[in-house]
Amino acid sequence: MTLLDQVISALGLALVAVSLWRGSCQQLLRLYPFFYCYLGYVFALHIFVLWAAQLELPSYALAFWWGSSIAALLRFFVVWEVFRHSFSPLQPVRQLAGQAAALLMTGLTMAILLGNDKLPFLYKAESFFPDLERKVGLIQASLLMICLFLVRYYAIPLGRNTWGMALGLGVYLSISIMNFSALELMESFLPVWRYIRAFSFIGMAALWTWALWSYAPNPQPEAQPEIAWQGLDRWRHAWGEARTTLRRVVGL
Repeated sequence: MTLLDQVISALGLALVAVSLWRGSCQQLLRLYPFFYCYLGYVFALHIFVLWAAQLELPSYALAFWWGSSIAALLRFFVVWEVFRHSFSPLQPVRQLAGQAAALLMTGLTMAILLGNDKLPFLYKAESFFPDLERKVGLIQASLLMICLFLVRYYAIPLGRNTWGMALGLGVYLSISIMNFSALELMESFLPVWRYIRAFSFIGMAALWTWALWSYAPNPQPEAQPEIAWQGLDRWRHAWGEARTTLRRVVGL
């Protein structure tokens, strides 16, 4: 690990540490437990990476990739945090958003699994793990997009905390997907990819630190006009047909 790599890792670690500290001071950990669970894991991973790099452990690279892949899966916690704080349990659109997200996640997961012509253990670490993270990121970005689309469509106000979590993750995932796609097209892009990935994470961590510096709940929504809910039944009918079609495809 070069000096620049160590500086970048230390900066990311410092931002995550500040976010955890502010979350503890402002009692946000109990309000956003899934979000801080992800941050806590990332903090521990950064500590391990810096420690393993200093000791020059022979299994450092493989441990780094496995740790990063687990972190990618734990980003679903952040997506869930955005979802559950965007829709009140009393809002009918929450059920609709959940059904749409479940259907999308199922469809994308099937497409990814059926689209792989190689078994995971046949991949090299430098090709399998980036590919896994790119596909997981695509699913997470799609789920986040559905959530924010419904928030926008039904004019649901978001506070700085929820909006900051969504914006930070959305920007990071967008850059990450483009980054991994470029890496797949040009292997020579690998040295640049490392730093783009690191700086995009720092940007996300900085945005999260600002957004969750203090508690800023969602504003109380105004009374929704009746016309805003007229399309709800049509959405439910459409998703019901989509689920039926999916069951027929998979033979359930």
